[in-house]
Amino acid sequence: MVEDEPTFEDLLECVFGVTEADAEVLGHLLADERKTAEELARELGRDRSTINSRLDDLRERGLVVRHRNLLGGSGIAYEYESVSPERMADACTGRWTSGRRSCTTRSTTGWSNSPSGDRSVGRRR
Repeated sequence: MVEDEPTFEDLLECVFGVTEADAEVLGHLLADERKTAEELARELGRDRSTINSRLDDLRERGLVVRHRNLLGGSGIAYEYESVSPERMADACTGRWTSGRRSCTTRSTTGWSNSPSGDRSVGRRR
């Protein structure tokens, strides 16, 4: 039995498998429009390769979108942006109520879920 109502973070963990490290990166992207991996690494005090790994996971889940920017001349810079909180909430609610994912109990490691379905929100192009 669930003792308390799940938070938005709990739903993201259950429905999309978002880890605490993913949630930290996602939180920074939700607070600002777009950021590079280097900016996120600096703000979070993490190695850029760690941030890139988190961003890749979040992109696979459809929670983050990558934008390619051409720099004057020959360079490319990638900026990352979260999907809107409303889009995340809609995806969570849809999966929660459709029964495709069941988050019913909370253990010391987080909300349990049944292994089914794709965890992505859907990619914005």
